Amino acid sequence: MKTTVWTTAVSKTALWIGFLVVALTACGGAGSDNGKAVAPGADLGSGGPASVASGGSFDGEPVQLTVDPCELVTQAEAEQVIGLPVTQGLNGTVCTYVATGNGGLIAVETQAPAFCELLFLALDQNMFGGDQVRVDDVGDGAMLVKGNGNVQFVVDGGCISVEASVGDKSPPDDTMLSLARTAASRATG
Repeated sequence: MKTTVWTTAVSKTALWIGFLVVALTACGGAGSDNGKAVAPGADLGSGGPASVASGGSFDGEPVQLTVDPCELVTQAEAEQVIGLPVTQGLNGTVCTYVATGNGGLIAVETQAPAFCELLFLALDQNMFGGDQVRVDDVGDGAMLVKGNGNVQFVVDGGCISVEASVGDKSPPDDTMLSLARTAASRATG
């Protein structure tokens, strides 16, 4: 069972990373409406002002973060989002919370520098459009994939991804941004 859960989490993470690569390539560097978003609603934590908003640049080399991804979103927070008790799993850089009964899954990953470079490029050149939205109040800058339960953000020179699903649906974007803000605040704290 644990192997199946881990395989599902890794497959889902790989799918989102592939989506990011394709979407960034398809955007061709053309910015849309500057796509800046500030999420309304309750916040589980605060990430403070982002360096992107104050003119920060993402032209350096990304690093592999060494923080435990299971410390960034707690089991209780995962249960609150999914609505059922969850089982926690950790495999290297990916922490998963899986619920039985509704197919709920939350995955928190400290991303490899090679994938992080793509997010650096997108944030530095504001290459967003369509379902991708730049969010400057999560970590040092983030990308939300609207309606798909995915936020990727930069903090301390590395990247973190927070993904979630509840059955065949994604949690609301406000919920995802709140989880990402919480994870960002813990990654730097």
